[in-house]
Amino acid sequence: MGCLTGKTAIVTGSGQGIGRGIAIYLAREGAKVITNNRSPKAESILKYDRASMPEEDWKQMLSLSGDAEATAELIRQEGGEAIHFYGDVSKEEDARKLVQLAIDTWGRLDIVVNNAAGFGSGSIVSLDEKKWDYLTVPKLRGAFLMMHYAVPHMIEQGFGRIFNCGSSAWTGLVDNDAY
Repeated sequence: MGCLTGKTAIVTGSGQGIGRGIAIYLAREGAKVITNNRSPKAESILKYDRASMPEEDWKQMLSLSGDAEATAELIRQEGGEAIHFYGDVSKEEDARKLVQLAIDTWGRLDIVVNNAAGFGSGSIVSLDEKKWDYLTVPKLRGAFLMMHYAVPHMIEQGFGRIFNCGSSAWTGLVDNDAY
């Protein structure tokens, strides 16, 4: 039994990358996990320029790519409990449904990890408003909406933890101005 046995968690943006790793870790510690990304078989990895990446980095990205269903399946294969939810947490109805799924399925929500983000790159000069929104809105509005819908349940049950993921990228990443 892990330190999270009996807890229920949602990890947004857990179809691949860091979110996937977080979801798997929480499940290994005993949490029941709802994995999430916007749509099946997210192809965000294809937006990266393979030729500009070291081969080792490219292979690591491929090993971490997938979608929410693949992450949930991996958790189940390891003996954990997980379900997936496709939806854009920056949309109010999707965020509400995701939180409600935890309540309806397992009767509680203990942990929310706000990790959803858009992938891509571009400078202030090259980005248009649509791409800017794709890259920034899931992080900001998505985190707000998830907290908005999760916190009342956490208050009612007397327990809850919210983790808002960030990085040291604020120091600057070339051609990643929206990140």
